[in-house]
Amino acid sequence: MRPFARPFPLERLSLEARIIYTLFAGFMILGYVSSGWLYLDDDLDLGAERARVYYLGQPAPTAPAPAAAPADDDGPDLDLPDEAALERAPEPHAAGGMRFEKPARQVMETFHFHLFSMSVCWVIIAHIFMMGGAARGPKLALIGISGVATVVHLLTPVLIRFASPDFAFLMGPGAALMALTWTWMTVQPVYEMWRVPLPSRRGEDGSGR
Repeated sequence: MRPFARPFPLERLSLEARIIYTLFAGFMILGYVSSGWLYLDDDLDLGAERARVYYLGQPAPTAPAPAAAPADDDGPDLDLPDEAALERAPEPHAAGGMRFEKPARQVMETFHFHLFSMSVCWVIIAHIFMMGGAARGPKLALIGISGVATVVHLLTPVLIRFASPDFAFLMGPGAALMALTWTWMTVQPVYEMWRVPLPSRRGEDGSGR
């Protein structure tokens, strides 16, 4: 536990440890990229409206009232749709069509799974980040912000679906803040592991690395 108690030169880790941590960071980065793709594919953004529609659905569009066709001596009157109203009719919100309310069980199952998996990943990357050479204050700030952002991102879908659509404004900012802080805590230790040691550090450990 000594490396977690104070800043530690990560470039002094054994080659095996650096390879393991770097591969883990690579897996995490791939996970971030795939998460971003899924987020955008679900038609979500930083705003509240799309998050509200994604979890609560959208009302079915109402058909425009038919317009009466002008009377013609040669035939009966016909009620035809107003072409101008059809052109103004809104398109479905999502590219795939109408959005329906997410089933309560689906939202809860996703929350249950992410509650365990994301907390474990956060603990791992936070501990590796703690081993780095950054000052204690920035470490505490970044770890704290990332933890709060993760909790917000986990709880927001549940709050939207079961409590109130007013919580939808948390979805975008929570996801963005979580992505930024997690990425920083993942990349920074890898940079420290593989950077060229300063001459003073070479002399301290006597390794000449």
